[in-house]
Amino acid sequence: MTDLDVIQRYLGRRLTEKETLNFGQFMMTQAGKATVKKARKELAASRKKNKAKKAVNKPAKQKEKLPFVATKEFLESYEWRQLRVKVLNHYGPRCMCCGATPEHGVKMHVDHIKPRRKYPELALSFDNLQVLCEECNHGKGNWNETDWRPNHDASKRVTDELMAHLRSL
Repeated sequence: MTDLDVIQRYLGRRLTEKETLNFGQFMMTQAGKATVKKARKELAASRKKNKAKKAVNKPAKQKEKLPFVATKEFLESYEWRQLRVKVLNHYGPRCMCCGATPEHGVKMHVDHIKPRRKYPELALSFDNLQVLCEECNHGKGNWNETDWRPNHDASKRVTDELMAHLRSL
């Protein structure tokens, strides 16, 4: 910031053209240099004071805390792993969407039909789980609540033609 800018901020106004022309001569004097030095110090102190006020008045921005069931730690918990094995044993390792199995070279996931983040109370509910391959699970995402389990209305939407197409991929 130039000396002229400092003085204008200190005064709280712009200097007139005549004042600006005289400013150069004023700065050549000891009084001019001392005035600018004082103005810089006062402006710096004022900035610090304003920052402190803002910090006191402004509430600290807090990161939204996720419920435990919506965290990665949940997927590593004993309760989740135990339930996951029960679901895989009950339904078998076959994708309920496309029919793929580990023999097809895919990784199997146990999917929450209703997402953990939206429905934390259903995170450990057997009735909210289905087996999907990694590709179908990631395609479904946590925004889609399609239930692909057999004997559910939503799973009937998959036609034989679609199944054949997915298997050919």
